[in-house]
Amino acid sequence: MSPPSRLSRLIKSAASVRGSLTDFTNNVRNQTKVAQDGQLTGQNFRVAGWINSCWTQFGQLGKLPKSKFSAYLSRNSLDQFSSPWSTHFVRSLRRRASEQPHAIRNKTHQSRSSDQIPDLPPVPKKFTGMDRVNFIFKPFAFTALVGTTSIVACTIWQYEEYRRQVATGRFSLSNLSIPGFGGTDQESQRRRSSVGIKFQSWWSSLSPGEKVFWPICAINGAVCLAWRVPAFTSTMINYFSCSPMGRAVCWPMLLSTFSHYSFFHLCANMFVLHSFLPAAAQIMGKEQFVALYLTSGTVASLGSHLHKIFVGSNVPSLGASGAIMGILGLVCTRMPDIQLGIIFLPGVQFTADTALKCILAVDVAGLLSGWKFMDHAAHLAGCLFGIGFSHWGKDTFWAFRDFIMTKWHRLRTSGAPS
Repeated sequence: MSPPSRLSRLIKSAASVRGSLTDFTNNVRNQTKVAQDGQLTGQNFRVAGWINSCWTQFGQLGKLPKSKFSAYLSRNSLDQFSSPWSTHFVRSLRRRASEQPHAIRNKTHQSRSSDQIPDLPPVPKKFTGMDRVNFIFKPFAFTALVGTTSIVACTIWQYEEYRRQVATGRFSLSNLSIPGFGGTDQESQRRRSSVGIKFQSWWSSLSPGEKVFWPICAINGAVCLAWRVPAFTSTMINYFSCSPMGRAVCWPMLLSTFSHYSFFHLCANMFVLHSFLPAAAQIMGKEQFVALYLTSGTVASLGSHLHKIFVGSNVPSLGASGAIMGILGLVCTRMPDIQLGIIFLPGVQFTADTALKCILAVDVAGLLSGWKFMDHAAHLAGCLFGIGFSHWGKDTFWAFRDFIMTKWHRLRTSGAPS
């Protein structure tokens, strides 16, 4: 190859490289301008990660400050999601948002394009009169409503269970079950299909605690599967993840208790619930357990809600951990000497009182240190509610329960005879 020909090829290669670098620079400028304008879309988010990683090598080409670009990413990121599986959850949400055919609207009701991130507005630093109602009084009122409704409904449930058992001559404190699943005579059993008989046999073999656990587990599993359905993404974000700046504030405080995005998160919580539920059902009975579970879960969400307002965080959270912590607080307080262990460490055992103190210490340290691994405020609120219920709520609860049962009995007996 002659020198002129080689020189011409070098010139063409240099021109090609220069053109590529120019295109890259323009791309960087365009992406950063979009970021500065607050219009970063799901597609731009994927490009932004590549730009940010290449900035060290080509940073001088764009002549744009990296700090502004990184600051935007940190401000608008949902990676602080209150769950150990935050990164996977957030990436999936961003991918799901980019795949949705319809727009996602946040609480400000501003229309968003189909590929935008379902972000949330920031928590206001100062509250007006209506803000106090929406952010503070409504959550408190909703928590009180859930607690009262749970106690009343579960008391009526228990009364009807007593009434049904007495009417059939099978009344026994150890043989209470959910209405509709009790034993029947041989004639009705013959009419049932083999599947129904097998289910009846399996259900009858369960303990009272297991008859509560499996419906709770089924509901949590169904909600976890719903997170995988693209058409449900907007509904799941709005109503099954709890955030002060969410589209709905009150209902997610209860619904997020049954919401898990990760199957590992779901299995871990259901394993812990299954471990403590027999003891809790023995202490309270399955009806009162359901009331405590729903109330402690809502109280845990309230604690998380107030903490996020205090620190100015709008990140959502979800999971049954708060409700389970309420059950754990009750069991460990009422049975402090029972031996507990860790499934991965078979030789390690400790008392329930020691476990409760360690859990409280870890959550307090996480709350004060600002750890983002999990929602420590929700854990503390749920656990403290369970402890408080064990110490001071028993007399009040049973007095209210007897009052409701007496009123319901009078209402039932004043009507048509059964």
